[in-house]
Amino acid sequence: MSSILKVGEIQDPTNGNTAATIDTSGYLFAKLPHFCIKATSVQSFASSQYNRVEFQSTVADTHSFADLANNKINFTSTTAGVYQVHFGGKMENISAARVGYWIRKEGVMNTGPYIGYFEAESSSASYIFPTFSFIFPFVAGDFLELDLYHTHGSARNSYIAGAELGFFMSGVRIG
Repeated sequence: MSSILKVGEIQDPTNGNTAATIDTSGYLFAKLPHFCIKATSVQSFASSQYNRVEFQSTVADTHSFADLANNKINFTSTTAGVYQVHFGGKMENISAARVGYWIRKEGVMNTGPYIGYFEAESSSASYIFPTFSFIFPFVAGDFLELDLYHTHGSARNSYIAGAELGFFMSGVRIG
């Protein structure tokens, strides 16, 4: 014996908030906490020192994650959980031996603790645009800040012209 349940929307029983919708093709769209912030201004990054990436715009923010005044994403008791996180940034005219993207969930710049360190190299004086993804559990009080370190020899700028997401951090709760 089989059962067929025909619904277009699933709501919580107390407040009637929509938790998921099903479109006419049968695709389920769960309402998941998510965020995306981006840089809209060019930022200069000094050589051989940690620099905090600055963000000026929110692309998506379902649960007030974005704290643009402090350039970070905040997790609360209602948003704690496991997230798929993405981040990256485009640098111009960089021929550094290394460019490190360091992401923290607590602590302070240059001491961490860092939950991710990702490195890119550019052997020519051109652009680089590395992006990185990872899955990580966050608890209330955790935050995400993105620090950058490069060894070009002189300050280098972020490159945002023509790129909707020049420097960005985004994430979606998956568990």
